[in-house]
Amino acid sequence: MARAVIGQEQAIRLINIAVFAAELYLKLLAEETGLISAAAKPQDLSAALNDPALARKQTVATDLAWIPALLALVCLVSMYAIQLIRRI
Repeated sequence: MARAVIGQEQAIRLINIAVFAAELYLKLLAEETGLISAAAKPQDLSAALNDPALARKQTVATDLAWIPALLALVCLVSMYAIQLIRRI
């Protein structure tokens, strides 16, 4: 039993370290994006994300190749599904 308690304590420590690292990363990300003032309350974060003063327009490349690939997959699956249903 003593080993199980030690194992649980180690697991809790690892979880606490992971949470601390995630919080630190989010704080650094907030500083980088200019949302550091909004990190205090969730309501403030929502307001900051919708604030036009913090918004910026940027053109980005968009990959739409998944649309024809998905269409081909649906056609392929439906073709085999129809054949399977006819055999039953």
